[in-house]
Amino acid sequence: MIDLGPLTFDLGLDILLTILAISLTLCFIRLYLGPTVPDRTVAFDTIAIHAVGILALFSLRINAPSLLDVAIVTAVLGFLGTTMLASYLERAGPRYYEQNQEDDTTVEDVTTVEARDGRHFGAEATSVQDRSESAS
Repeated sequence: MIDLGPLTFDLGLDILLTILAISLTLCFIRLYLGPTVPDRTVAFDTIAIHAVGILALFSLRINAPSLLDVAIVTAVLGFLGTTMLASYLERAGPRYYEQNQEDDTTVEDVTTVEARDGRHFGAEATSVQDRSESAS
């Protein structure tokens, strides 16, 4: 067998880092372009995963095991950020993050209607609902 030694391992890590860097650039483009908030949320989560992968590979490349701790913290923060954004989107409902080209209803109009009907979870909804009940 041919023994290629550590040169092959380092070359493999360099190739993987390059592939991840190109993929990370594409994820940033998706984050910038959108077009909807769920697309941006998925792009954010994918960027966090790429950051963890790049940190882990770079840690192997320069032989610095302490960077693996940074990768773990990055993974936890990325998960928490995605979870918080998903929770916000779930509470806000689909009208806040989907663009409807046929309807000219603004977010304020939807908020007022949902508040009147009791379908909105925000603080402004209760104040609008209280005002409409007190006016009656």
